Amino acid sequence: MDKKELTPTATSNSPSSSTTNKLKKPSSSSTTTTDTDSSGSTATTPSGNAMLPQRVLQNFLLIWLDSSLDKSKHDFKKSIQQLRCLVASIVVFTDTRQCINFLNEIKNEKVFMILSGSQGRRLKPRTYALSQLDSVYIFCHNQATHEEWANKISKIKGIYTRIKPIFKALQIDCERCDQAMISISFRGIDPLFMYTQLFKEVFFEIRDDDEKSIKEFVEYCRIHDDIPEDQIKKIERKYHRYSTIWWYTAPYFIYSMLNRGLRLLDVNIILKMGFFIRHLHRDIEELHREQQSITTTATNPFQVYRGQGLSVQDFEKMKQTKGGLMSFNNFLLTNRNRRISLKRFARPAALNPNSVGILFVMTIDPILCARSSTPFVDIKNVGYHKDQEEEILFSIHTIFRIDKIKRIEDKHTRRLWELTFPRDIALDSQQNLIISDSGNWRIQKYYTNNGTIITLLGNIVVYNVFIDQYDNIYYDDYSSVQKLSNHSLTVTTTTVAEDNRTQGNKKNQLNNSQGLYIGRFGTVDVSDSWNYRVIKWFVNASEGTVVAGGNGQDVEVNQFFRPWGIKFDSSNWNLFVTDWANHRIQKFLFNLSSC
Repeated sequence: MDKKELTPTATSNSPSSSTTNKLKKPSSSSTTTTDTDSSGSTATTPSGNAMLPQRVLQNFLLIWLDSSLDKSKHDFKKSIQQLRCLVASIVVFTDTRQCINFLNEIKNEKVFMILSGSQGRRLKPRTYALSQLDSVYIFCHNQATHEEWANKISKIKGIYTRIKPIFKALQIDCERCDQAMISISFRGIDPLFMYTQLFKEVFFEIRDDDEKSIKEFVEYCRIHDDIPEDQIKKIERKYHRYSTIWWYTAPYFIYSMLNRGLRLLDVNIILKMGFFIRHLHRDIEELHREQQSITTTATNPFQVYRGQGLSVQDFEKMKQTKGGLMSFNNFLLTNRNRRISLKRFARPAALNPNSVGILFVMTIDPILCARSSTPFVDIKNVGYHKDQEEEILFSIHTIFRIDKIKRIEDKHTRRLWELTFPRDIALDSQQNLIISDSGNWRIQKYYTNNGTIITLLGNIVVYNVFIDQYDNIYYDDYSSVQKLSNHSLTVTTTTVAEDNRTQGNKKNQLNNSQGLYIGRFGTVDVSDSWNYRVIKWFVNASEGTVVAGGNGQDVEVNQFFRPWGIKFDSSNWNLFVTDWANHRIQKFLFNLSSC
């Protein structure tokens, strides 16, 4: 065994006297001192009625319970120093009752615990079931002695004889915990949904004195000696050398500290990190403009993923909000790789009895994001881990619409769910469903008589679908309308509206089509949303004819502000248009021969 690394001690039932630092004002039965080594590494070691540290700067803290720990040993202090690179707040106990009382008082953080084998065996099931207890690591001499009982408790991540493997497991769990503890609010359920949007608008208008703000932030970080000094010095000396995106993705305390501040709306953290929040938002905006201007695929929708855990309460809110809006009240990291998001984050969360594993499947439309001022950036070449991740970073308080929630089949759990984004459906003459599965880039057909699903066309951009009287399928992709013929053995597509497949405002172009209707004589009506018009293509026409709107964005009767859904009534005389951003539905009268 590596002699430079802490090894477990033999346990006994006799509690030892212990001391503490960085606690709130203790009761009369408590005493506090500080255990510090030459490197400045400290750990809280309570005695009496232990209370939470004066501040917790992350979404989690670490508890170490072992009745036979010798805190004076160099190996122990070195282990604490290593662990504090991951977790700023570490509390060490030698008395089980004190530890459990302390654990029960924690409300806003998740707890990781290192337990000796004998202490772990004696903990009652209700302690392991506490929702604030996230993960447990058994630290002992003999793994085989404890395997039988430990393997029955899902929160125990392993039995370890060295501290280094615990560090690696804790590193993964810290990342997963931060991922899961981003605040989410749901429109119509959470007042926070509205307040955070207002906060965002006001907060970004504040102007900073950068040097003064950085100095105050560094002083705030040093107050309680709970952040490694080398990390503080790096920020103090090299903040301007790296981008804020680099700092945000680096394995330092900034990411966790910012997440906690925004999750709990912690005024102290938000004010001290205000300069960083504004710098990060500004850098995302600037890089977004740069990336969108140099890529040839800037306007093409694409898909990203985010795996995480949700509390059962938040999952129920999400189901209630199906079809509505949700907001991530923080900066948001997503990944282009579905497997990473599922395996690293969603599936482990599903195995925790206190959470539900969620895989968010997000279809990102750059045009919509630009119009709604929602900047995002590919951080592959600007983040801390360059060329290692396919991550997309969104600015703070990004809003998404929840379209579909389904369970992911998994042999280990039934608590794993996927949120995808199907866009539209239509019925053919046999009452089979034609599905615009935009989140998976395909059109599917669902046979209602036997439940069979087949993919008609894949690897395409698809939004709205429409079926004519001959069961031909029409779909739009924001810049054109395509027709899938029902009269051949193989699926063939034909462009029936818009010639050059580029977005624009000419009569042979579309810009963000949002509604589709096929008339009885083969005419194609399209809600051309960002040209503020409804445009009609007659059969074999080389360009369309504006039939409603086209007079700019406004509130007059001949104008729209983002027209979306369009429908003709059964007579085909009356056209109804959803004028989405004007909060109204408009009606237009046409003669029969034109429809």
